[in-house]
Amino acid sequence: MAKLKYISAENLAEIVEIIQSFNYISKEEVPQYDDEPDRIDDYFELIERLKNDTYYPDIYSKASALFLNINAHLFFNGNKRLAVFSLTFFLENNGFHPIPLTKKDYSKLLQDCFGKHTLDDFEIFSPTDFAMYNLALITARYNEEGKSFDDIKLQTQSFLKHTFQSTL
Repeated sequence: MAKLKYISAENLAEIVEIIQSFNYISKEEVPQYDDEPDRIDDYFELIERLKNDTYYPDIYSKASALFLNINAHLFFNGNKRLAVFSLTFFLENNGFHPIPLTKKDYSKLLQDCFGKHTLDDFEIFSPTDFAMYNLALITARYNEEGKSFDDIKLQTQSFLKHTFQSTL
């Protein structure tokens, strides 16, 4: 595999700009990540840890750890959004793109990988939006379900392997 590309400060600025530019359908507060510089430092410490090929031997283990650690309330607000966009950016920047699936297909994969969960959907969601939104919701609650981080990481890796493939 070619040398992986990791998220840089410039990339994070682009990701944050996209998140902050959304026209949210509900009255969600727009995340202000810049107000938490210590958390931004934590974000880049996480990126540095992902470069450890012994603990994170492949792109799916790195992507899962990135996603789950951000989703686990790294910032005061906007963790799920930042987790989804960081995950997608990391994978796509390394030549891995979502496989075109239907919402029904994604629903089955989510259930197969994580067990029975109520899945949320909005009319404006594309199938990939649906999958990423529900992935963020399911994994954000893993502690409540008594799952360990390693268990949820393996489940997330399995989901990503079935939904993102290399186009290189």
